[in-house]
Amino acid sequence: MCDDYDNAMGDPADVFDRPRDVLDSSFDVEQQRNILRSWEDQVEKRQIATTEGMSRPAGAEDCAALLAEIADALRVLTN
Repeated sequence: MCDDYDNAMGDPADVFDRPRDVLDSSFDVEQQRNILRSWEDQVEKRQIATTEGMSRPAGAEDCAALLAEIADALRVLTN
């Protein structure tokens, strides 16, 4: 796993397989939170684009399920 914060912020899904993997990284809690929020923002934008009729990328997973995973990971950071 790459520990390059800029790459993780730019495309979290390219660096991590699942949102939960962010929690196991060497990034500090604030960086992890930022990465998860970046991921959340990207998924929400993809969800809006899909809703507005833009084509869904091949192999894109269900946005709602991924957003739920991100929310779970964010909750872990707040506990």
